[in-house]
Amino acid sequence: MIDLYTNMKTALLARDAGVAERQEASVEIKETVVNLYNYLQLALHHLMERNYNFDISPGLEKWGFDVVFRRNGTTVNGKTNGSDEVVAEDDDNDNLISLL
Repeated sequence: MIDLYTNMKTALLARDAGVAERQEASVEIKETVVNLYNYLQLALHHLMERNYNFDISPGLEKWGFDVVFRRNGTTVNGKTNGSDEVVAEDDDNDNLISLL
């Protein structure tokens, strides 16, 4: 009976130590992902400056973005006032790329 208790206690301690290690590793991975995301944004900013002079152009399609033209304006007396804008979207079409 004592051996069974000792084995269960050892297994419980090992399990708790494993949980703590996984949680610590998870925090480290999240920090690494945030850093990687920031570096990728910086690289995109650099590419936009170097290759496109900060203009969104159809050339961004070769980097995996969908380039779309949108009408941005307001409606006054049934007439639309505004200007066209070009927007680059990521492949998931859920985030707009902010250049500045």
